[in-house]
Amino acid sequence: MIKVIAVSGLLFLCNSTVMAGTIVEIQNKDELSSILTDGHLARLEMSGAEYAIVDYKKHSVKVVDPQKQQVMLLDLDDIAAGNDANAVRISINKLGTGKMVAGYKTQKFRYTANGKMCGVIYGSQTAYETQGMKELFAAVTVMMNKQYAALGGFARLVDACTLAGMQVGNYVSTFGVPMRTEKNGRVESEIKSIKTGVEIPVETFVIPAAYKKVAMN
Repeated sequence: MIKVIAVSGLLFLCNSTVMAGTIVEIQNKDELSSILTDGHLARLEMSGAEYAIVDYKKHSVKVVDPQKQQVMLLDLDDIAAGNDANAVRISINKLGTGKMVAGYKTQKFRYTANGKMCGVIYGSQTAYETQGMKELFAAVTVMMNKQYAALGGFARLVDACTLAGMQVGNYVSTFGVPMRTEKNGRVESEIKSIKTGVEIPVETFVIPAAYKKVAMN
């Protein structure tokens, strides 16, 4: 089963132990998660103690379980090879000025998939221009597109709006960073803060060598 890592950077080493980075905090329904990035790697805090390390250049995701001391590698280039999911027809309509989200002005957009109303996105171009955000979204978009392709024929069994959500990154040039998404009038996800120039320890992205490597189920 393919794990879909959803998902909503910086300058380099300040010294040998810390680097300047960006931290994005995201509220997904009842769960608050964070993404830490240095512009080349990102760490996504997942449920429980698990976290994922995303390599922008290699298009790889390593899912780490500290409690079991194991790491699972997802090579998205290999996963997507030979698969081609049918395209979803996505339509985006601008509704006007949106609300302030995490201190950023937004524009409100409605999006549909195959003619089905999916929800509302509050997007911010200003947030997109924030240091490191373009690199982060470019990497996430590539990975989500590969996961989408990996679905192949199984994509027809997935709700069109879910598939559209996997491809939202392709439209950041239109609406900027999706700061808040709503479905049926309820908040699905919302960026709570974007902090730049944060000191991030180098070991944040280092996986202990003793951890056992396991295959994807």
